[in-house]
Amino acid sequence: MDRTTFEYYKSKEIYLISFIGLVESKDIKTVIEKAKSEISTKEPGSLLVLTDITNISNHNKNYELLREFAFNNSPYVKASAVAGVTGVKQKIFEKLVDSVGREIKPFPTLVDAKEWLVKQ
Repeated sequence: MDRTTFEYYKSKEIYLISFIGLVESKDIKTVIEKAKSEISTKEPGSLLVLTDITNISNHNKNYELLREFAFNNSPYVKASAVAGVTGVKQKIFEKLVDSVGREIKPFPTLVDAKEWLVKQ
């Protein structure tokens, strides 16, 4: 399964990053490393990013990996949305957004997130 991909939705390019179901930090790091290399090829301020964290482990180390990843990619991002933010993840997500210092909009589903992104 390819966990990073560029796709078009309503004529807008969206970069999708899937952490769905990942538990182990090493697996999350693998996805992050691939995403970082792909993101860095884009123009600053140009990316619409959609990250899916459905069923990802809530482990603190994973939170720190995602926080650092989001912070370091900020220069390339025009708008960012996250799908799969439910339950206890809501509080963790709020903490992550506060520490990154830019808007990352949470949505329960991918379709809701895509609809918001294409309007940005």
